[in-house]
Amino acid sequence: MFSKGSRYRNLPESTARNAKGDWVRAKDLRVIPRMETLLASPARQVLHSVVDSDRLDLLAFKYYNDTTRWWQISDVNPQFPFPTDLLDERPFVEEVFALDHESFSGRYVQLTAALAGEGSVLPLVESSFDGDSTAEQNFVEASVLMTYATSPATRQAILNEIQNRGFHLLHTFAWSQGATTTEAFTFEDRGAKNDWQSLTGRLVEMPGVARLEPDITDATLLIVYNESALKRESLLSLMKNEGFDVTSTRLTRVGDKIAIPPSQIV
Repeated sequence: MFSKGSRYRNLPESTARNAKGDWVRAKDLRVIPRMETLLASPARQVLHSVVDSDRLDLLAFKYYNDTTRWWQISDVNPQFPFPTDLLDERPFVEEVFALDHESFSGRYVQLTAALAGEGSVLPLVESSFDGDSTAEQNFVEASVLMTYATSPATRQAILNEIQNRGFHLLHTFAWSQGATTTEAFTFEDRGAKNDWQSLTGRLVEMPGVARLEPDITDATLLIVYNESALKRESLLSLMKNEGFDVTSTRLTRVGDKIAIPPSQIV
C-alpha cells in the first residue's frame, strides 16, 4: 500500500508467482539508465556546483519545478551511497584532526641530544617513489638510529636514556662494523597513548559529536559534529588540555560538482 502522495503509487504493476507458488501483485522494477546515457548529449549536460545552503528538494524545484523529484538527482550520482552525501550536511561538519603530543615532541628532542654523548645519532630516512625524506616520529612509535663504540656499558646507557625520558622500548635492530655497532632503537610513549585514550573517551561522551573515528596509527581523529550544538573551539580546547597540538582539515562538498539529469522521468 502506498500513500496518495507516494511517487510509487502510479507505477506500472505486474503479477508473478512468489516462492510459495502464490500469485502476487508487485510494482515493476524501474531500470535506471547509466549516467553516460542520460547525459550523452552535451546540450543536456548540467553540472551543479554545491553550495552550503543546497537541499535536494530545493534543487529539484530549481531544475524541474517539482520538489518531489529530488530522487532523480540522487539516481544519476550513484557514486554517493546516500542522497544526503551529495550535499553539504551543515550544521553537521566532518573534520579530520591530526594530533601531535606536545610532551612527546619535547622529550624526543631531549633524548636525541642526550644520546649524542654516547655516539653518533644518525638521521632516519624513509624512501618513497618521490625520493628519500626524513622519517617523521610520533608518540605511537618512534625510533633513533645510532652508531656507537661496541660496548655493553654504552648500549645500556642508551637504553637507560630512553627509559628515563619516559619511553618504552619495543624492539631493536643492530649490525656490527668492526669496533662499532649501528643500532636502531624503536619505542613508544605510553603516557601519550594514555592521553589519547582519555581524549577519545571524552570525545565519545561529548554532546554534539555524531561520529568519531580514531586512527592511532596515523594519530588522527575523524569527527562528525553538529556545529550548532558544539563549537569547534571546544574540540580544540579539549585536545589541547589533553596535551596535543592539532592541525585539521574540514571535509566539505561545497564547490564540488554533481550531475543534474534531463527533465524527464524514466
